[in-house]
Amino acid sequence: MLEILITLILNKSVEVILKLLLEKIWVWLLTDKSFQRLNHFLKMQIFVLYLDWILLKTSLKSLPEPSKREQFRHKWLVVKEATVSFMV
Repeated sequence: MLEILITLILNKSVEVILKLLLEKIWVWLLTDKSFQRLNHFLKMQIFVLYLDWILLKTSLKSLPEPSKREQFRHKWLVVKEATVSFMV
């Protein structure tokens, strides 16, 4: 008889505790700040998925080759940066 009473009391106390925790979580989820955070997170996830899709769709062959002038300019900038870093 005592064992049954103890289990009933434990079950009811766990039920009450879970109910209180669920109410607190529900109130927290319904706040404006939480909605804004979740909305921002969702938008960032969609943006990242879109960029991933675009990058997978675009092959490197379809990108234009850099012209000789751009290649020379890039080499010049690298040499210039190396010279500046050597002087410092």
